[in-house]
Amino acid sequence: MKSKLLSVIFLLLSATAATASTPQGAPPIDAWQSPLEQGHPLAGRLWDAANGQFVAPEALLPRLRSADYLLLGETHDNADHHRLQAWLIREAGQGSKPAVVFEMIDEDQSPALERYLASGTPTAAGLGPAIGWQDSGWPDWSLYQPVAEAALASGAALKPGSLSNSAIREIGMRGLAESLSPEELGRLALTQDWPEALTAELHEELGRSHCDLLPADMLPRMAEVQRMRDAKLADAMVAAQAEGHSPVILVAGTGHTGHRRAVPWYLAARQAEGEVLSIAMLEVMEGADDPSDYERRGDHDFLWFTPRAERDDPCEGLAERLGKASADD
Repeated sequence: MKSKLLSVIFLLLSATAATASTPQGAPPIDAWQSPLEQGHPLAGRLWDAANGQFVAPEALLPRLRSADYLLLGETHDNADHHRLQAWLIREAGQGSKPAVVFEMIDEDQSPALERYLASGTPTAAGLGPAIGWQDSGWPDWSLYQPVAEAALASGAALKPGSLSNSAIREIGMRGLAESLSPEELGRLALTQDWPEALTAELHEELGRSHCDLLPADMLPRMAEVQRMRDAKLADAMVAAQAEGHSPVILVAGTGHTGHRRAVPWYLAARQAEGEVLSIAMLEVMEGADDPSDYERRGDHDFLWFTPRAERDDPCEGLAERLGKASADD
C-alpha cells in the first residue's frame, strides 16, 4: 500500500514538473502580421546576447521563471512585438503572482484603471476604452489587446508606469532640479553618479530617434525627461515588488529596457533585489543579417527578431511639425 501511494505521489510530482517546464503554446512566429521583411534570415530568431548564440524559445523558460524583474522592449506599432510579449507574459506568469507595468498608462489614468479592474469582470477588450486609450496618442488598442489578455489571464496586477503629461511638460520646461524635491530626486536615484559618457549616448540616441532634426539646445531637457521616465518606470516596478508581486514585468519601448542606462540602471542604483532579465523585440533591417548589425545587441540579455511594420516616414512628419512650430513662433 505504501509503495503504491509513493508511486502515485511520484507520478503527480512528475506531471507537475512537466507542466511547469513546458510552454503553454508555441510562440507566434509562424504567422507574422507585420508585412515587411518576413523572409529576412533573422526574422523569428532569438539571440542570446550573453552567450553569443541563437537559441530556441524554450531555452528562455528557465530564465523567465527565475526572473524577479522582466523587461520586454518593443516597437510600439509592431503587432508581432505585442504578440510575443503576450506569450512571454503567459509563460513567466505560470504559478506566480505577477504584475505588469505599462509605459503607456500614466498616473492620471490610474483611478480609471483601478475602477475598471475592480468592476468584477474586466476584459482586455474593455480595458482600453475604460482608461481612455483612444485619446492617449498611443497606437490603436487592438495592437496592445493581446498583452492585456495575457496579463489578465495570468492574474497579473496591472500598473501604470508613466508620469502624467503635465509632470512631463513641467520637467521639459523647468528641468529635474526645479521640478522635484531633493528628497524625491534622491529616492528615485536621480542624484547618483551619472557618467558623462551616458549623457553623450543619450543625447545621440535622442537626436537620432528624432531624425537629427532637433536643435542641439533641446537635447539636455529631453534627456532629463527621458531619465525621469526611466526612473519612474523603475519606481513602479520596485513598488509592485514591495506589494508581493513576482515577477514584475515591464512593457515598454526598447529605449527604456536596456541595461546600460535605462530602467535596469535605476533598478541597480536602487539596489532592487532579484534577477533582472531584459528582452528586446527588434525589427529586422534589410541587409543587416547578423545580430552584430543591431545597436541593441549589447544592451539586452536576449534579442528576438521580427519583420517590420509598415509605417509612414516618421522624419517627414517630424520635419513638418517642427517647421510649423517655428513658423508659429
